[in-house]
Amino acid sequence: MTSSSLNTFPVGYEYVNFVNWSKEISGNHILTCYPQNTDELLAVINWAHENKYCVRPVGIKHNWSPLVIANGEDNSNVVLIDLTRKFKNISINKVGEHGYVTAQTGVTMQALLTELEKKKLGFYATPAPGDLTLGGVLAIGGHGTCIPAKDEPLAEFASFGSVSNSVVSLKAVVWDQARSKYELKEFTRDNAESSAFLVHVGRAFISEVTLQVPRNRRLRCQSYVNVVNATIFDRFSPFLMSAIHQPG
Repeated sequence: MTSSSLNTFPVGYEYVNFVNWSKEISGNHILTCYPQNTDELLAVINWAHENKYCVRPVGIKHNWSPLVIANGEDNSNVVLIDLTRKFKNISINKVGEHGYVTAQTGVTMQALLTELEKKKLGFYATPAPGDLTLGGVLAIGGHGTCIPAKDEPLAEFASFGSVSNSVVSLKAVVWDQARSKYELKEFTRDNAESSAFLVHVGRAFISEVTLQVPRNRRLRCQSYVNVVNATIFDRFSPFLMSAIHQPG
């Protein structure tokens, strides 16, 4: 980045060394900023477009995949936008036993779930760590392993599968062809274009989402230690053998 282009950078910035939580992906001296609101967010994104830089949202960095940067890449044309400082607002609207939550994507799941629990609301399944941003969880389709047990009923406003399944609407940064600039646009779930943003693996910028939330339910975790290993491995052996004998 040249000093002349930095003179027009619309918000405060710093250079940071990026390291993901497992320390497998890293990058040094990457331009990073912390917008205070959506106006500043759009100003940075449009500046990056005009100056031929890539914009990447960054949160807690709790991911193995190179969704923000690839390990060892030249990141001199990357602008990291960190939403974890200011994009953390939460608003809950309870309707009977269930409700809606509107939250900015920089909020952590720990903070979001804590506020929902105060209203006796919660999701069927979320990733285990609390130090994940809502934006990061939605970007990767977490926690997609939530499936119903045999004959398990689905409570009103609940959803199996990923947290993204609960999205009612979202606000995304998109290109406005008529104005030749990036703008913030709201997409409701019945909009066919919304599907592209539900699990976008880091290639979209979502600032806020509204999700439907069922009544919170408490789960009992019970461990069984009387099942012998032969039974366990016999049950899964077809899957294990299939994986072992894959070519390559």
